[in-house]
Amino acid sequence: MHSILVECGLDMRDRLGLTHWVPAYPRSLFEEHIKKGIVYSVEVRGGKRAATFTASHDAPSYLDLSLWPSNAEPSLYLTQLAVSPRLQRRGIGRTCVTTVERLALEHDFYSVRLDVTEAHAELLGWYLELGYREVCRYEAFDNRMVGFEKPVSLRAS
Repeated sequence: MHSILVECGLDMRDRLGLTHWVPAYPRSLFEEHIKKGIVYSVEVRGGKRAATFTASHDAPSYLDLSLWPSNAEPSLYLTQLAVSPRLQRRGIGRTCVTTVERLALEHDFYSVRLDVTEAHAELLGWYLELGYREVCRYEAFDNRMVGFEKPVSLRAS
């Protein structure tokens, strides 16, 4: 699964000039997340791994939760969503996001939160299309980031 992160980072660098995933998320931390049971794998026919993502009730350490307007509400954090470049634009990413939203609803989280580098305009637009709203901007790892949130709880209505 880690190889998908590496592959996506290299693809974003080569295609879009984005280097925030190069080098990829450290393998040792990724393996710790696997042991915690917060890393998910998506397979296509034949058992080939197509995507991975992490979903956790713990916010990434670099996030300043005071930036989120609903910071007191429990949220599920989506990180490291990566679809193999050869399999992108087939709905796999959308299925991953929908799965995280379902998990959040099933476990009574208020919302799903995630962040995207400000330089990745296509991805920013994609999350907006999926119903996420921009809630904050901040700096992390020498990148301008955009924080997104989508309420999923019935109490959020």
